Amino acid sequence: MLQRRPEPDYFITEPSHSCPFRTEAIRFVPLESYEDGLTLLLFHAMNMHKETFTPLVDEFFKIVSTGSVRIREVWAIDNPNQGRSGNLNRELLESEKYRDEWSATEYANAAYALLSSTAQGIDFSRRKLVGVAHSGGSTGLMTLQMTHPEIPFQGLIFMDPGILPPHKPSSQKLAGLFRKTALAKRDTWANIEEARKDLSQKAAYRNFTSEAFDSFL
Repeated sequence: MLQRRPEPDYFITEPSHSCPFRTEAIRFVPLESYEDGLTLLLFHAMNMHKETFTPLVDEFFKIVSTGSVRIREVWAIDNPNQGRSGNLNRELLESEKYRDEWSATEYANAAYALLSSTAQGIDFSRRKLVGVAHSGGSTGLMTLQMTHPEIPFQGLIFMDPGILPPHKPSSQKLAGLFRKTALAKRDTWANIEEARKDLSQKAAYRNFTSEAFDSFL
């Protein structure tokens, strides 16, 4: 059975001309890693963060171990305004430019900054890349592919993609509803146990497995 190394690796991409944010990424490496295998890049959903992929990666490694797919490693990257990256960028996110507006371009730019950097000692241009996105993260991955077609993705996978036709009144109305819902959500608690108690009562989290819920917290 293919398993990952016990402790994933964390990397931070520093601000650059392509992205003004510090962005954290996490790398999962299977115990049996192939140099000629695929490197997956994961984009998370809105109101989530990269660590929520942890249970999915574990299950994925179990499944591929029984087939012919060879994996080198799996990366998950934060949207810069969410997860631990959101904390790193708090001051900039509270500025007038970003306080009330956010777009998929920012996620795409953060991913491009990671893929084009060699600061981590990794040349992604030589990797067999597959982009994987969930829900609202799909717009970030699609924007990345459209604005930087030179990135050598061998495939793109969209899970429950949150992609809306641009410039349509219905799309703008739905996007506005998503924004309103996100802004109305509570985002601070006294401690993690208070957060656990509060969120466990929300319908959105009731179907989470305990591992997935712990990863989210």
